[in-house]
Amino acid sequence: MPTEQEAREIARRVGKAAVEFAATIVAPLYWVGRNPDRTLYTRNGTAFFLQTRDALFGVTAAHVIEGPRSWREHCEQNGKTTIRLAGREGTSAAFDWDARCVDIDLDMDIATFEVSPREIEQINRTAYSGLQTTWPPELPRERQGIMYAGFPGHSTRQLSREAVQFGVVCGAGLVSCVIRRKPAPDSDAIRPPIPTEVGHPHSD
Repeated sequence: MPTEQEAREIARRVGKAAVEFAATIVAPLYWVGRNPDRTLYTRNGTAFFLQTRDALFGVTAAHVIEGPRSWREHCEQNGKTTIRLAGREGTSAAFDWDARCVDIDLDMDIATFEVSPREIEQINRTAYSGLQTTWPPELPRERQGIMYAGFPGHSTRQLSREAVQFGVVCGAGLVSCVIRRKPAPDSDAIRPPIPTEVGHPHSD
């Protein structure tokens, strides 16, 4: 096990490339609404994509989908609203969350959904497979190096009716604490879905 100083030095040397890679496996998960003056606004969370031996699926935070200021609350107040995965150069992929949702657990704050290889390619992102041999993978160890990336809502800018800018935040650090929590016996939120054929909606 490296010392903290050694871990920081390793992160400094490989950090730029690793952080750049971390940014390729995440994408904004967003929806568009209207203000009272009819101008548009965009709200978003972050999704990433996992490839296991059994299935390919997306993961996001449950509070993005359900709860205060969530997509679900927006739909209840304003009617059914399309949810999308954003990509580079203005690309996006719309999909039906309720048809694609595998499971959602508000206590764990995790939600999983079906996604197709074509959709990930469409938004120019990468599915992460990792090096683990079992699923779910083992928990990280304290003082182990980690990378993170995401699209915080406060960095999102509605540039025009047609253009939205998402600001990505990337970084590296060390695990300071590991809390072992077991999901509820009937929760499938962290289990990969059974492989199914997923449709390929058009980007518009």
